[in-house]
Amino acid sequence: MSINVFRIDDRLIHGQVVTAWMNYADAQQVIVVDDKVAADAFQQTLLKMTTPKNILLKILSVNEAQVELQDEIKLRTIVIVRGPEQANAILFNNKVVNEINIGNMNMRPGKQRILDNLWLNDDEYKAMLDLIKKHIHLEYRTLPNDVPHDVDELLKGYAVN
Repeated sequence: MSINVFRIDDRLIHGQVVTAWMNYADAQQVIVVDDKVAADAFQQTLLKMTTPKNILLKILSVNEAQVELQDEIKLRTIVIVRGPEQANAILFNNKVVNEINIGNMNMRPGKQRILDNLWLNDDEYKAMLDLIKKHIHLEYRTLPNDVPHDVDELLKGYAVN
């Protein structure tokens, strides 16, 4: 299995992923897992335009990723999902990753601020706890050179509604 980075970022592919994370992971491919994008040709086109030409891009639904990520991946890969619920669904029988990097999860109604760019609702909080129970270390880090924050510690201040 050659998943170099598994990232939660509600922006999916954007400048920080292209300029920093792809280099950090020495990525040959990016797998974006998102049901909405997998069903929307326009969003797929935007992601293809954002991805460097030398990087293979796969866009999968959650169901497709559940199957594909169980097989051996031969290319150095970044997997990006929009939220912890998708990560939890993909890693239902985790044999794939030991660590998930959490990037941007924006402020929206019903969310609590954990850090500047890390806002959670109750479902996301519970999904993160489920990932931790699967012995997956969660770290919050915007860029590879940033100091990582242990999400398990950050979640201790969350107040469930």
